Amino acid sequence: MLLSRKKILECMEAGEIGITPFIDENLEACSYLFTLGHTYFELDNAYAANGIDLREGKIRTQEKSMEDDGVILHPGDFKLFPTGESIKLSDNYACILGTRSSCARMGLDVMQTSILVDPGSNHPLTMEISNVGPYPVTLYPGMGVMKGMFIPVE
Repeated sequence: MLLSRKKILECMEAGEIGITPFIDENLEACSYLFTLGHTYFELDNAYAANGIDLREGKIRTQEKSMEDDGVILHPGDFKLFPTGESIKLSDNYACILGTRSSCARMGLDVMQTSILVDPGSNHPLTMEISNVGPYPVTLYPGMGVMKGMFIPVE
């Protein structure tokens, strides 16, 4: 069962769910709209040029600043974007993530890994965004691209 706006606010008041910074307008009927932060990560071209060996463990990236004029994702581009918010969950709640439908209609794939934020998590989220559409798309800091829906864990 998804938590309602009212229940999410009650859980926040009780310290069961935390979103920092919290933007009231981003809390919808049964979800919270997470936004893009001011940085993003690209794969290190020198590292990725000959293919990526997943046995190495950590993927090498370059951190970049996203200015107010945004960053363009061309068709086929892939970048990692930390959210502008951190999420904190007690052991009693989890969060299910999904791409905002308006972004999907532009050809953006926001979630390419696990859609589950585990109970006990306390960190910013990372979105793996690809442009699978035919046209370039510009993303801006503070833009809402991913919804989080909260569920109780029994």
